[in-house]
Amino acid sequence: MVDVKKLKGKICEAGLTIPGIARRMNISPSTLYRKLEHNGEGLLVKDVDKIIDIVDIQGDDVNAIFFTQLVA
Repeated sequence: MVDVKKLKGKICEAGLTIPGIARRMNISPSTLYRKLEHNGEGLLVKDVDKIIDIVDIQGDDVNAIFFTQLVA
């Protein structure tokens, strides 16, 4: 599960937009918006990796945004 609100906050802090990130990922903005629906359940590992690189998300922020579901 992805904390989409935190992700969008990081995107904004970086001065980026969802459409801008989508273009850098070589996908359409509508595809990225669709992947982010339902707490990011549509994101693949390769998508997450690209987003982390493009937005320059570091360390604990990666865990806080992309690994929000606790596993027992």
